[in-house]
Amino acid sequence: MIYHATIEGRPEETISCRVFDPSLGQWLSGETWGPESEATLTQLTSVGEYRHSGPVTYPYAGVVIEYLLQGQAKPIGEDPITAAPGVDQFVIPVVTVGGGSTEFTTQKKFNVRRGDSRRIPVSLGLDCTGWTAWFGGKRSAAQSEYDMPLRQLTWQSEADGTLYIDLASTDTSETGTVYGEVELRKGAERNTPEAYTFRIVEDIVR
Repeated sequence: MIYHATIEGRPEETISCRVFDPSLGQWLSGETWGPESEATLTQLTSVGEYRHSGPVTYPYAGVVIEYLLQGQAKPIGEDPITAAPGVDQFVIPVVTVGGGSTEFTTQKKFNVRRGDSRRIPVSLGLDCTGWTAWFGGKRSAAQSEYDMPLRQLTWQSEADGTLYIDLASTDTSETGTVYGEVELRKGAERNTPEAYTFRIVEDIVR
């Protein structure tokens, strides 16, 4: 199975991925599992503005893709894989069963300094022609108001499913955790291919 890994990073940086199984506590090493020191690394390619991307092979759902910056031992990010075996991680379900649809949502985490503006590249890896993309964020799903206001996003390429989420300083003005989603809409259909956890931390320079 192939996961199209994407993460923010400066063009001059070297970023790689490895596959971790939290149930085993081991990393993928070739076609077997082993300790962290033997993990197979897949180097990503710098594409576009502040984005690294590339295909990563994984054996089954439930694993975690860990992103590593060259020279650092601790992962700089991770993507839990929720797609069932044999299903493309990025296929948007269009068949609804029993009032709900099967969910294939990629989870991503970001640390953001309070008051910073950020451009987040999004690459869904699918043809989104005919869909509109929306983004919003809340500190709790139970609340009605948005902490990151609901907005329609502009496609960079509908055919490739690429766009940007632009966070303004007003979106990150308060510390804490905000949960965001990209939702695709076409008529009455709604699908959420990516979800985000934004950890807004104190800034040092003011």
